[in-house]
Amino acid sequence: MRKLIVALVVCVACSGADVDGDDPAVATSDLAVNGTVLPSCADPGVTVDQGRYYVTCTGGGFPIYSSTSATSGFKQVGKIFPNGGPSWSDGNHWAPEIHHVGSGFVAYFTARNKANGKNAIGAARATSILGPYVDIGKPLVASTGSKIDAHFYTDPDSGKHYLFWKAELEPTDTIRGQEIAADGVTFVGGPAGSSATKTVLKTTEAWEGDVVEAPWVIKRGSFYYLFYSGNAYCNHTYGVGVARASHPLGPYTKLGHPILESGSHWSGPGHNAVVFKDGAWHTFFHAYRLAEGTPHCGDVTPDNNQRHLLSSQVFFQNGWPHVAAHL
Repeated sequence: MRKLIVALVVCVACSGADVDGDDPAVATSDLAVNGTVLPSCADPGVTVDQGRYYVTCTGGGFPIYSSTSATSGFKQVGKIFPNGGPSWSDGNHWAPEIHHVGSGFVAYFTARNKANGKNAIGAARATSILGPYVDIGKPLVASTGSKIDAHFYTDPDSGKHYLFWKAELEPTDTIRGQEIAADGVTFVGGPAGSSATKTVLKTTEAWEGDVVEAPWVIKRGSFYYLFYSGNAYCNHTYGVGVARASHPLGPYTKLGHPILESGSHWSGPGHNAVVFKDGAWHTFFHAYRLAEGTPHCGDVTPDNNQRHLLSSQVFFQNGWPHVAAHL
């Protein structure tokens, strides 16, 4: 049986292998655990800069952790917002991602908009990965509905940039996307929510419930793969699915079943990032350790609310990704 890798952080933002075809047999991986510096990390965002790994997690100020190793030595090196958050928000600081954009960095995140009480997508810019980050002063994506889980993607073929996000419960969740300019904060073709915004994924599968969220896009061979999470983030129904398309904005065809789902040791895997490093693809995601208790979405006491960061190799067979880990 392939073993699960439990890692505190790993990320490399690269285009990865660009050929179609099946991967060779996946080697068994050693179990790696580091829970002292970073005991939990929900909704991880990952990147690499100058040979160091960085991870950001849901939470006040969005802490940033760093190490030269993928599995150990992580220390907190700063926060995206050391003073708490942007002035236009009053909470719900979720799902940060830092990305190389142009000659600098942009941090995308979710926060509650004071103007209407709804969640919105924000952005802050910096010349260094550790900041200081300067918020753009207003939500990047906001409307009467709730918008969360932003993901920035650069197409290695065209050089064009795209922003993806989740639109909540309208009446079910959708994942939307739009081309964005080289500055990472100006939409192409009109503002978010205009005719230039495309719905790229809807809830269609039973395992998803009424949720599709946490998009992450990669390119391999002739396909763009959109990884996403479905169902209730706070219990065993949560999982990771995948769809593929010939263009970043779709149309996408779903695999039809999750590639990551709850097991006998870990529950509710989701909100993943998929990166290419050392000749292989890896997914990084959070999950609940069942030995610490069962997650119940707060309807049972005690309720395990601690999400750990885990990783596993991703391999491709018959044009679709599969995850090596057994949870």
